[in-house]
Amino acid sequence: MKNFKHFITFVILIFALPCFAAGPGGGSPSSKIDDILADTGEMQLSQPAYAYATLSPIMNGNNNIFIVTGGPVKIIEIIAIVETQIEGKGCLVNYNVDPTSPAGDTIFATTGTALEINGLLVGNLFRWDGVVANNLIANVNGVAIGMANGTGLIVPIGSIELAAVVATSATGKLGFYIRYIPLASGATISAAP
Repeated sequence: MKNFKHFITFVILIFALPCFAAGPGGGSPSSKIDDILADTGEMQLSQPAYAYATLSPIMNGNNNIFIVTGGPVKIIEIIAIVETQIEGKGCLVNYNVDPTSPAGDTIFATTGTALEINGLLVGNLFRWDGVVANNLIANVNGVAIGMANGTGLIVPIGSIELAAVVATSATGKLGFYIRYIPLASGATISAAP
């Protein structure tokens, strides 16, 4: 991606450089080039980025999945796919956003009505529909409709967790896929350690 960015910058400079000559109403060439480079940096902020994380086993309480660093992001989509069958025992789940500051979690739906993933098979998935107050949605055939365009959730620096209500823990493995837009230069989401 860096090479492509440098190539685009090079092409812009080659074809546009004659237009930057100082003249009536024109600024210095260096200020115009700086403007172009600043614009290409801003374009990168609106491009979706992706991250992947796994969780095994599923522990009772909040399980860190992703870490948000460098600034706020807008979550466009987040899904979980069962990679190893979930143990056959009661296991209610939802997502939780835990910002570093201000302190205070945002829990998706409620633990009493969270999604039951008891015994989900390999390939089953669950997804978020874009509404924080709604429960996660299970799709047992592995096919799902994504979130509507223009929706999303703005999340500050902190962590994104899977909140689980289960007796101690449940075996199995989940793979989480998240698509997001950085809202600040250097803002990223990565797998929690």
